[in-house]
Amino acid sequence: MSEQPLPSVVVHIVTFNSSRTILPCLESALGQQGFELDANLLVAVTDNASIDDTSAIVLQHFGNRVQFTQNSVNLGFCAAHNHGINTALSGGARYVLLLNPDCRLAPDALAQLVSTLENDPRSGAACPKLLRANAGLEPVVPHVFDSSGMYITPQIRHFDRASQQLDYGQHDCEEYVFGASGAAILLKSHFIEDAALPPLSVGMPARLFDEAFFAYREDADLAWRALRLGWKCRYVPQAAAFHERVVLPENRKALPAELNAYSVRNRFLLQFNNFSFWTNLHCLPLMILRNILVILGALFVERSSLPGLRGAYCLLPQARRNRLWLAKRERICPAYAAKWFSSRPYSEPLLTRRAAAAKIQSLLIVIINYNSGSRLTECLKSLSPALRGMMPQIHARICVVDNASTDLSAHRLEPVFSSTRLFAFELLSENLGFAGAINFAVKKYPADAVLVLNPDVYLREDTIGELTRVLDEYAGVGAVAPMLYSPNGKPQTDFVARRLPSLFSTLAELFYLHRIFPQNRWTMRYRMQDDPFIEQYFSRSFTDRHLPHENPDRPLFVEQPPGACLLIRGAAFMKLCGFDESFWPAWFEDVDFCKRLAKHNYSCAVLARASAIHDGGYSLESLPAGRFSELWYTNLRRYWKKHGCLSERCLLGVMLPLALLLRSIICILDGIFPGTKAPDFRREKLVNARILCKLALRALKPLRRG
Repeated sequence: MSEQPLPSVVVHIVTFNSSRTILPCLESALGQQGFELDANLLVAVTDNASIDDTSAIVLQHFGNRVQFTQNSVNLGFCAAHNHGINTALSGGARYVLLLNPDCRLAPDALAQLVSTLENDPRSGAACPKLLRANAGLEPVVPHVFDSSGMYITPQIRHFDRASQQLDYGQHDCEEYVFGASGAAILLKSHFIEDAALPPLSVGMPARLFDEAFFAYREDADLAWRALRLGWKCRYVPQAAAFHERVVLPENRKALPAELNAYSVRNRFLLQFNNFSFWTNLHCLPLMILRNILVILGALFVERSSLPGLRGAYCLLPQARRNRLWLAKRERICPAYAAKWFSSRPYSEPLLTRRAAAAKIQSLLIVIINYNSGSRLTECLKSLSPALRGMMPQIHARICVVDNASTDLSAHRLEPVFSSTRLFAFELLSENLGFAGAINFAVKKYPADAVLVLNPDVYLREDTIGELTRVLDEYAGVGAVAPMLYSPNGKPQTDFVARRLPSLFSTLAELFYLHRIFPQNRWTMRYRMQDDPFIEQYFSRSFTDRHLPHENPDRPLFVEQPPGACLLIRGAAFMKLCGFDESFWPAWFEDVDFCKRLAKHNYSCAVLARASAIHDGGYSLESLPAGRFSELWYTNLRRYWKKHGCLSERCLLGVMLPLALLLRSIICILDGIFPGTKAPDFRREKLVNARILCKLALRALKPLRRG
């Protein structure tokens, strides 16, 4: 945790007949570590016209230590919190913690939440690990989850993740979640100002919560709005809170009729405010079906909820204004928002800064050479200044493994570069492939970290130092890559930032959907183009740092960084037994490695402030016509055979031959009608068509046997 003084926080609590729990709630808020009352902490209570002893307890036990406001009427959860939030911001608070009166904070919860948001400009809100509490707000033993963040389904039903599950450590990693339970949520002041709805009329304050909700589902409305504005909600398991949960879906029959009517009304209000056709297109069938069931239930089963239907209809004009306002300010594309609406709890992993047990002290740089010509010389020359700043703290060795090249590029350089112990040349008599050559080098020269480097990559002076610092400061990172640029200075974002392939992203590219319809959700998700803030991170340009943005000085979580320049933690490499040599001679061995890293709880990352020049594509020049297709599609099948489930393997087994035949036909047409292109192009296309046809027939063999 940072030693810097923590910024100012206002804890705002809305009470309504809360005399039973308000005492332990306020004691926990006032006793937060790292905060001093009237210095960087203010605790405010707004009472919504309680008829019990809530106000007397607050004034008697806490006096002027708590800022107390008594409303003459019940304004509702939303309006009361809006008033408290506006007061807090006008007083200069950097953060506002909204806390239910039936919720108690662990002593360090607020400090953990604030420290997390201080270092995450993309997050506007943070939520603690909420555990169930008894009537005295003491934790239920063994620990039972109340909420680990919120998720939302295609039926537009929102639930608390892990609710009522025993806590056995399944949610002990920080993640991005759809939203936070309104029982305990920390909000950043910049987020509040950006996400607040416009005033209902001139002279009125902005509203973070839509006061039409009164109570119930207002937290989901805020989460959905924040998502469309590009803000994220961070789940912080190190921060614990204990909540006595009363309102649960299974307790619906025992709840007051008025509350159930609010639930029905606010379900429709939530959709009216936020529904976007392109984002929620895949939700429409299930959403409509669920809405019909709710309406029928109110008409024939729970008739006390009929006022909720009438109320939703009356709120349509106001909701339409909110939706139009949000649509004009939306910052993310539909493909990014759509993935959050999932039948299973969806969350996004992230990188947590936690120092490694031991710093990197030895480094092995492995360069696999195969007919790379003069590129190898330039690559080796770029390494000298890159290593100069690291020594003597890190002992480095450069190992060039020549995979039986025929151009003698490594043989010529050996006498020049091997005069120092820094270099090692391994001239192989056979081509072990990319994976086999790396494994050979690491086995012979073990190190704390291994930098896999293509001979067409030229490092900047500080690149290696920046990458090793990531492994030192982020113990959970197994591999990290720099940002790669073409020789003309163009960033290779599509190559650097990719998610692991899904079956549908694979099929989209096989059938040219990525060219016919580049905006399709599968390709955009695979290439991380569904989140515009990724491009902003790599360009390191921000129009307004008060708006959501990725931290340009920190690594970015990426499922599949490029194998052309990849620094791998030595312990992770050994744990995975290196690269899978069955992906011979190249392609998909890096995808497989990243997939296995994730299975062993290691993360991959890219660091924008570290950069390198990547020439790219030289390995294809030395291959005969059609050879690339043969190797690529063979290893594609091998990858899915290894990592795909039964249904994925079966579907790919049917679709891959069709895709290969389609590509073969296109190659034949290109060969027959080459236009103004050279005769060599025609021959190459026809050879490639023959290879693709042969691969299609080979892929059909398992189907024919079946």
